[in-house]
Amino acid sequence: MICPSCGIENLNSAKFCKKCGCRIEIIAPKAPEPSESSPPPVVDSTPVTASNTDNPNQIKIIKSPPSTFRKPIHYIWICDCSESMQQGGKMSAVNNAIPMAIKSIADFEDSSNKARIFMNALKFSCGAEWMYNDNIPVKSFQWENLNCEGITDLGQAFLRLANLLKLQKDGGKMPEKAYPPVLVLITDGYPTDDWETGLRELNKEFWAKNAVRLAFALEGADRQVLEEFIGGNEDDKRDKIIEIRDLTKLASEIKDKTTTYGQEKVRDRMPPGR
Repeated sequence: MICPSCGIENLNSAKFCKKCGCRIEIIAPKAPEPSESSPPPVVDSTPVTASNTDNPNQIKIIKSPPSTFRKPIHYIWICDCSESMQQGGKMSAVNNAIPMAIKSIADFEDSSNKARIFMNALKFSCGAEWMYNDNIPVKSFQWENLNCEGITDLGQAFLRLANLLKLQKDGGKMPEKAYPPVLVLITDGYPTDDWETGLRELNKEFWAKNAVRLAFALEGADRQVLEEFIGGNEDDKRDKIIEIRDLTKLASEIKDKTTTYGQEKVRDRMPPGR
């Protein structure tokens, strides 16, 4: 199926473009309107009678069950694509691990009747760039393997993330009624730009302050920077900074942590005021 916005070919089953995030819809042909010469439709006026009642003329009212509203929960991958991530197969391990986690998160959505999951990825090296123009449903999200080049502009990533996490009424992407988003940072180095200013801007946003923050520290990552990103108390920093020294464990760690913390937030409902 060809995207009408950017012209990229997608799977026939795709609902969103894998490149630009544009919604792809198959529009069914509109049924022709009846002409003046067409016979009027036949209306069955026979009353529906209730069973097991003494009054056969009583009309039975059948009510459809109300549809279940699922609050959205947004997962954001924040991935270091600097040149150092090429060393030791770190980027290859990330590209293998995240699709496994996405499948686990999608399975969680299937088993839950409370949440609808959306996803996006923010890659940073020389600047920062979104993988998709918008957060899209997890079932339509297709991971695109990342490549390594350049430096570590984490501050630029924080600024881009802050803009996305603004409420829709303020020009961002986030609804007021939602579960806290899950922000997953994966990095192996020290930022090369003004990351502190970027983090301060990020921390001003309601959904950033209430988000679940996870940091996967690959070999070479600066723990002090990750502690500032995680915030909270010492228990939060201990539990939510996951140091990876064995890359063979990266996939299982990412899958388990991202799925578990998302499930906990759905069970815990929403933060006060939303």
